[in-house]
Amino acid sequence: MHKYPFKIVAMICALNEEEYIEYAIKQVVDVIDDVVVVLGGRPWNWNQYKTPFKFDRTEEIVRSLAKQHKNIHILQAPEPRAVREGARRGSNARNSQNAHRQIALDKIKVMYPHEKYRYCFWLDADEFYTKEGLEALLKTVNHRKRSYNSFSVPFRFYWRSFHYELELNKPLRHINRVFRIYDGTHYRSGQYNKISTAKPNHGLPVDQILCHHMTTCRSAESMLFKICTRAYAENRVDQMTDWYNNVFLKWADNTAMEDLHPTNPHVYKRANYLDHETGKYPFPEHLKLHPYYKMEIVK
Repeated sequence: MHKYPFKIVAMICALNEEEYIEYAIKQVVDVIDDVVVVLGGRPWNWNQYKTPFKFDRTEEIVRSLAKQHKNIHILQAPEPRAVREGARRGSNARNSQNAHRQIALDKIKVMYPHEKYRYCFWLDADEFYTKEGLEALLKTVNHRKRSYNSFSVPFRFYWRSFHYELELNKPLRHINRVFRIYDGTHYRSGQYNKISTAKPNHGLPVDQILCHHMTTCRSAESMLFKICTRAYAENRVDQMTDWYNNVFLKWADNTAMEDLHPTNPHVYKRANYLDHETGKYPFPEHLKLHPYYKMEIVK
């Protein structure tokens, strides 16, 4: 565990994440105090998802890891709300996602009720860091904990392969990933993943840490499930399916294709090839053991 005078717990919400969940947990389980995994029971947009739903091996993998590591805690997510007729786009699914993350926060509060400095490390099942990056993050939190409530990190987004990076229409995006938990800390209702105590925020530079994000680096079946059930897909299933058929699948035959984002095409300008041996930023060593690392394009 880390050697700093604060508590930090990773929060992972997972539903059908068997491709990455083991790698995500193993990268942090021996580095931070605890890992809280919230297992989903249904897709976010379960009432719109048109394909019969079935669970993959996510829960089996998590429970197996929990038997090996006593600092892994498993919670069951509440059922997502049905979409009300006439509801604002995204409102119900987003509230459901916030509810999943909130039960993880409440669990951390109970685990460490008297800690002055306790933090949540918001970690999706498809996000990865180098060991050096995680250590830099912990050092920064310790050094700046009296001045900042949250810490954001730069992201690299991958596309259909561990060897293609998405070129964004703006510089590297920083996203909040560590935030301090007060007794009243909560996710704001109706606001997508907004934390009540996120300010002031400190952004770490890319030469210290980089999040390697694999959301669009999935098997075709897994990608279709992901895009049609995530929170922002509510009322957009037809649009997302069209993107899947005409952009995601067809890119393999035209790697020069541009405008790759599913809802705002220009946000992802194109995908550029990465050479991890000569690249500027190191790739997580444990991900080189993943079967996808040897694939030019994930099928």
